[in-house]
Amino acid sequence: MIKTSELTYAYENGHSFEFPDVDLKSGEHLLFIGPSGVGKTTLLYLMAGLLPPSGGSIFIDGTEFQKLSRRKMDQFRGSHIGIIFQ
Repeated sequence: MIKTSELTYAYENGHSFEFPDVDLKSGEHLLFIGPSGVGKTTLLYLMAGLLPPSGGSIFIDGTEFQKLSRRKMDQFRGSHIGIIFQ
């Protein structure tokens, strides 16, 4: 299960994103599409814990993992999240 709520991110250059809420149940799929620069990669980085959100919440399997310590987040990511870069 992946759930986001009121998720936002702001880059240092002032560019910011407000993302729609996601509520993805086990076995469901989600496709992110859109033109360059709309925040697809930023959203995936947030959901993988590679970037800290500026605001909002991200829950994976019921754990608000972005509030975990760096060590615990690495352990959580290792057992719950798979990342394949382009």
